[in-house]
Amino acid sequence: YEISACLVGSEMCIRDSYHSVRAQAIDIATEKTDLVKATGFDIAATDTVTYSIVGLNKANQEIGILIPKKSGKIKEVKLSQGVSPASLTTKDTKSVVLALYKGKPAWEVNNSNGFKVYDFESGKELI
Repeated sequence: YEISACLVGSEMCIRDSYHSVRAQAIDIATEKTDLVKATGFDIAATDTVTYSIVGLNKANQEIGILIPKKSGKIKEVKLSQGVSPASLTTKDTKSVVLALYKGKPAWEVNNSNGFKVYDFESGKELI
């Protein structure tokens, strides 16, 4: 899943690698979890790098799939069991990404001045 497989400055190569990683992650998620339709993909970097897929399962419920880059178990969560990512945003928020932090689902909230990590279920600030 190596994204930085190209020389620095080659945007086309980096973009192609990103799309390749995205496709691989979605393929793994649909093969190993209940994901039937992916609606979003991102890469989160907390204490570990995680490929994050959001989508729908067979029951049309929104789910999140978290695939650790290095190793570890794929985690599947129902988004309805966590706090709403919108409740964690401010006017400076650039993005909110489902992530893993210390092996547990979390929300990575990226702002113009850095990022914070919140517990997926409680919304408690972790970083």
